[in-house]
Amino acid sequence: SRFFPIYEEKAQYEQLSAAMLMTFTTVLGIGIAIVLAVVAAAGPLSEHVVNDPLSLMLLLLLITMAPLNAIDELLVSMFAAFANPWAIFWRRHVLGPGLKMAAILVTIAAHESVSFLAVGYLLAAAVGIVVNCVVLYRILRAKRFLGGVSLATVRKTARELYRFSATHLFMNIATLMRGTLAVVILEYFNGATAVAEFRSVLPLARLNEVVLVSFSFLFVPLASRRYARRDSDKITELYWQSTIWVATLSFPLFLATFCFSEPLTLFLFGDRYESSALVLKYLAAGFFVFTLFGFANRVLSVYGKLRHLIAGDVIAILVAVFLYWLLVPSCLLYTS
Repeated sequence: SRFFPIYEEKAQYEQLSAAMLMTFTTVLGIGIAIVLAVVAAAGPLSEHVVNDPLSLMLLLLLITMAPLNAIDELLVSMFAAFANPWAIFWRRHVLGPGLKMAAILVTIAAHESVSFLAVGYLLAAAVGIVVNCVVLYRILRAKRFLGGVSLATVRKTARELYRFSATHLFMNIATLMRGTLAVVILEYFNGATAVAEFRSVLPLARLNEVVLVSFSFLFVPLASRRYARRDSDKITELYWQSTIWVATLSFPLFLATFCFSEPLTLFLFGDRYESSALVLKYLAAGFFVFTLFGFANRVLSVYGKLRHLIAGDVIAILVAVFLYWLLVPSCLLYTS
């Protein structure tokens, strides 16, 4: 979503074709490798990890969806890069949910098992990718981007893409680490009950990010085009307009999860999770603040400030670990 608009704005169509080739082959290659590794480990998994044959079959079916989902996300990013919001809306909110709903309805009507539903989900993902590929081919043909690629261009483009992608991979791992460490430390000090109280309301708190994620699909390509034109003023204008829209649209979700955290928690999870209401309030405030400044990382990414992004994630991990060890035992003493 960053490189494709830049290549298009600079009329570097050969590098654009090389970038598409590299992204597709990399994502598909890693996905197939993961699937083959799990299939090869089916024997040891059935002996030592998964005792139920149905669970093992479901694992093998669903792990096959990993490369399909990755390709699907890649195609949606390409739609955003080529400024086609209608294709994004149709694929993410109409075709995708519609195919999954069809699989569910067929499973219910035929009185089939969960394995039949898993196969239906797999077929729905495959059909969605085929449709996306047809739409993408039409977009590329209309823009006259299709053409040959030299090996030298592939090598040059690969260096740019892998360097940039490695940074974002580290950022994603850092985000997962912060969430995982919170669960591990909660379980160590407070047990599984505290983990359940935290995890139950986490999806509700993450609703504050929905608008930010939706806007980010088109924000990065638009900012990248203006970066290619060296128009910093337009990027600043885009940043503040997007931030205001996201803050305005996210505010009702923040009110629901912060001001009405207790009745919302009791309504959804019952009296057993009454103590989770305070957790939801803190999480909602944190995610809402993150939403207000969420585009800052996207702008740094557009400008290629990779060192700043890595430094920010390292500092965030260190601060998170320090606060976990400082506050979680204190909360235990306070509640006891």
